[in-house]
Amino acid sequence: MSNPSVTANVLASMKPDGMRTGVSTAHDVLSDFGPGLIGQWPDTGEVEVVHFYRRFGPHFTDTNDLSLATFFRWGNFTILFGGDLETAGWRMMLRNQDFRHLLVGTHVFVTSHHGRENGKCPELFQILRPDIAVMSDDGIRYGTQPKSTQGYRDRVNGIPVFGTENAFGVRDLRHVYTTRSVGTISITVGVWGNYVVTPSKDRTKLRIGDLLTA
Repeated sequence: MSNPSVTANVLASMKPDGMRTGVSTAHDVLSDFGPGLIGQWPDTGEVEVVHFYRRFGPHFTDTNDLSLATFFRWGNFTILFGGDLETAGWRMMLRNQDFRHLLVGTHVFVTSHHGRENGKCPELFQILRPDIAVMSDDGIRYGTQPKSTQGYRDRVNGIPVFGTENAFGVRDLRHVYTTRSVGTISITVGVWGNYVVTPSKDRTKLRIGDLLTA
């Protein structure tokens, strides 16, 4: 699924100085299959998938703000993937009442543009108040990559970290996860919307009791 208003020719027009590997691959896919939904939508069972996007031309003419914002919902659990949206893109999204409605109750926010500063939007967090933020990012190679998680830490509630209980049974809270530091992240969701986050570099094993009490 891609933004249906972005064809291969449109993508090329937005990259007059050339395309890096990732964009070039996307261009090839668009050339071969066309934009929008490719093939038959898979049977996701009880998982609801909702996309929002802005159109090329009347709304934006840059690739980042033409990203999809995608919600995955199962029961009481919702995760939002922000793509590469920048501040202007988020502000345009916030004009959509359906989008605003889905923000309420979102538990996990995968930050846009890998957590970069230009992907942050203060107005978004007037509605969105997730438990945690996840930054999907690689090692530091560019000056624009975030060196700190502070910009999101103050905007999320945090979740308990198992194995950190003190004498009073109070656990430490984790607010932001970055794949750069913790590796691949798995989220196990229970039928009531409770969930446990397990980074691949975390040696703590998931226990059934953890999921029941999360």
